[in-house]
Amino acid sequence: MNVGFSTIKTLVMGVSIALGGGIAYFYFCPEPVAQVQEDAQAQILEYEPARDRQDIINLMKKNWYWLISSPDYSAEYMLDNQIPSHREPRYKGALRIKVLRDDKNLLGFTAYYKLNFYEGRVLFLAVDETQRGKGYGEKLMRHALSELKKLGSYKICLDTRVDNLKAQSLYKRIGFIEESRDDAFVHFIQKPE
Repeated sequence: MNVGFSTIKTLVMGVSIALGGGIAYFYFCPEPVAQVQEDAQAQILEYEPARDRQDIINLMKKNWYWLISSPDYSAEYMLDNQIPSHREPRYKGALRIKVLRDDKNLLGFTAYYKLNFYEGRVLFLAVDETQRGKGYGEKLMRHALSELKKLGSYKICLDTRVDNLKAQSLYKRIGFIEESRDDAFVHFIQKPE
């Protein structure tokens, strides 16, 4: 009985230390200063299907190559079930979707979720092609990172196409490092130093 109690005690202490370190990092490490052009009209809002669903689907269709790696991916299924994909049922309802809108238009969106206790994933970051170069991608990404940290993510990952050099530049500028790459994708991570 003493061996079992000792093992449980060690496990609880390890989890407490890890959680405390993550919380301390979130509260005491300064956020990088965003170099984003401020636009009073552009607001990050919660996804609302009646307002945003078709706009996001249209944006995804225009940018399919950059956003999707699987030919059978369903943007509709992702949005309707707030799930990364139909292949990951354990994450149903876990996907958080935020939109950047002005008075009338969708300017961009991001979608992210918790992979596990300490890790988050940014699944999508897309900005309408007519709105690029205004800092909206960075604004959305910083929002997603902040929200994932609030949820307890200690490590955050994302993937992008090897030929998406503008996205790679953004990710590196805000603290992501390249972890690996293959012929099609670069895998980035961001974790505290």
